Amino acid sequence: MLTWKSYFSDLPFLAFWYAFAATHLLNFATIDQFADDGMARSLPHVSILDPPFTLADDHPPHNPALGEKFIGLVVDALTTSPAGKILCS
Repeated sequence: MLTWKSYFSDLPFLAFWYAFAATHLLNFATIDQFADDGMARSLPHVSILDPPFTLADDHPPHNPALGEKFIGLVVDALTTSPAGKILCS
């Protein structure tokens, strides 16, 4: 069975599809949980990572450097977690 989780900072993009999101509440978690799941080797098969849309989504008028920082934090979390060591080997 394919597992998935949507990790979000301030708003999960999938929440725009309210009926879908309401029937999959256990598949949503904060971005902090993404790092914890990586350290615990419990990442799902598919991880959807939403940036903080109100600050760092890489689109005007936001500062692209903040979006790049978010991407860097995600890459760092993946490459330093036990799960990442499997992915990067």
